[in-house]
Amino acid sequence: MSLKRKKWTEEEERSLIDKYAEMESDGSLGRMRTREKKFRPIAAHVNAGHHAVNPAIYPFYWSWKDASTKAQNMRHQYLLVKQKLLSTSAAGDVDWSQGTSLWPNFLHYRQVFGDAPLPPKPPDPPAAIEPLASAADADGELALALGFDCSDGDGGFDYEDAGPPPPPPPPLPSQSEGRKRKKRRRREAREWAKIAAALSELREREERLEERERERFRTVQEQEERERERREAEEGERRVRREEDEREWEERIERRRAEWRKRMEAMMGQHRAEMEQIQGRVLHEQQTVVNQLIGIVSHWAATSGGGGISDAAAIGGNSGAGGQQYVSQMMQGMHHVNVMLPGENRIGSDGPEDQFIVDG
Repeated sequence: MSLKRKKWTEEEERSLIDKYAEMESDGSLGRMRTREKKFRPIAAHVNAGHHAVNPAIYPFYWSWKDASTKAQNMRHQYLLVKQKLLSTSAAGDVDWSQGTSLWPNFLHYRQVFGDAPLPPKPPDPPAAIEPLASAADADGELALALGFDCSDGDGGFDYEDAGPPPPPPPPLPSQSEGRKRKKRRRREAREWAKIAAALSELREREERLEERERERFRTVQEQEERERERREAEEGERRVRREEDEREWEERIERRRAEWRKRMEAMMGQHRAEMEQIQGRVLHEQQTVVNQLIGIVSHWAATSGGGGISDAAAIGGNSGAGGQQYVSQMMQGMHHVNVMLPGENRIGSDGPEDQFIVDG
């Protein structure tokens, strides 16, 4: 199954030629350097006005290459009709309105293409083809391969059904043209080499920039890592110093407590020794006094036979028994004081001295 041939409608052709004329008049078409830049907006204008609105009636989506080819065909058609009019008219006296008999849209296309130069004249046909050409001219047909028939209802022109006229054979290149062509090729090769070198330089510059960016990122990461390690080290040092300070403080407290205990123990030992010395002196003095008193009482009891004993005997009713009982009670009291004093560690108002004084 053959593919459906793409064919332009009259409305699409009119939109294309109008947009082409608009861009030609405002100069935007001449400012563009490539065919793609020239005909891409024209193709977009045609598609937006027809295919995008009603795809059923305008089923074809035209590319910029399609628009460029169609515009070239239109220009070529106009030039062929113009050449036919010039060949059939006297020099300097051309009736352009006669072109509508050959092509109804000739005047409209003349407003667009204007005084476009005619294509080069093809060489004379061989002798075998001249009778065919003469016969075609005798029949009144246009022998320029225009591909239209005036009997059709749409103006009689269907350029898609007829191929373009055969191009003239290329002239034989001369030596100067060959040298120019070689120079042009060398110049183009140099230009392409410059472009390739510029692209390579741009790629290298981009790689250097990317490498510089990666290096900067790594440097920032390393700085952040070092800063984090420094903060952690400082925090560890502060923690160690704080622990050492706490340990030293506790050691100082323990040393002070130990020194205080030693001082207290020394003070208590010294106080205990002083108290024992005082108690020893007191005991010695008490024993001395007691011994003296015992001697005095014994001597007094043995030598004296009247006063005190007789009075005591008179009170008690028995002089000998009363004197002995009194001496015995005094000796027991003295012995009791002598036994209890070494075991006591206090000196008060009820001490042995007081007892002794009361007893005296």
